[in-house]
Amino acid sequence: MKVESKLKYLNVGCGKRFHQDWLNIDVLPADPGVIHCDVTKGLPFENESLKVVYHSHVLEHIPKSTAKTFMSECFRVLEPGGVIRIAVPDLEGIIRNYLRFLDQNIQNPTKESKENYEWMMLELYDQVVRDHSGGEMQVYLQSNPGNKSFVLSRLGEEVRPLLEGSSSKLSLSQKLKKFNSMSSSAKMFFVRSVLSSLIHKFLPGKKYYQVGKFRSEGEIHQWMYDQYSLKKLLEDVGFKEVHKVNAFESSIPEWSNFNLDGEGEVVFKPDSLFMEGIK
Repeated sequence: MKVESKLKYLNVGCGKRFHQDWLNIDVLPADPGVIHCDVTKGLPFENESLKVVYHSHVLEHIPKSTAKTFMSECFRVLEPGGVIRIAVPDLEGIIRNYLRFLDQNIQNPTKESKENYEWMMLELYDQVVRDHSGGEMQVYLQSNPGNKSFVLSRLGEEVRPLLEGSSSKLSLSQKLKKFNSMSSSAKMFFVRSVLSSLIHKFLPGKKYYQVGKFRSEGEIHQWMYDQYSLKKLLEDVGFKEVHKVNAFESSIPEWSNFNLDGEGEVVFKPDSLFMEGIK
């Protein structure tokens, strides 16, 4: 695929957060301007055709056995001197918070420390072991927990609707509008998935099929990274000058104009580890 965006910048697995001047790809596009792409089959771009490759909370959903292949694809499509920028849940931050509240609960427990410990256990395990969408995290968020401010400090404003009980399912007309906005390839992918689910719903062993299907569809965390292991992965595929950054600092020109990791002083995913490297 030839690069025809205003900028030769690629956002992989963009979801609903993207900039219109970038090339934006996702397996289930949330907007007509987003290109349908299954990154497990590679990146459909020519060698050395991009200046920037960025992905946020994507890498942890890729099995460790294929993570190096995926990152090699990111390296391949970047031109020499191009920038890779990655955001993932920070395993180190999760574990340090878990240990902090574990120690407090052993030595001098409080209502707050107990609630925060329970939440950190969910951050550590739930998205790895869950067998249905949302898992125990969603149950917790919708239970009117007493530590809302702590949860918001971890996950950001994106979870406020769940915490405040203001989230709602899409109406039929909204679902149809969303479907009609998809590209032809995305519609085909969606229809095949629905038909497959309906067929297997009535087969023997349907429960095992449904759990297996869910766990292979992308919501599960397949691996977790800290600043050491992520830096090593980037260096192993050839990136240089790999270093940790924050949501607002970047080697990407005019990064602050794109509002992908934060806006103003608000970090969209505060639990993130941000890292960049150069090809």
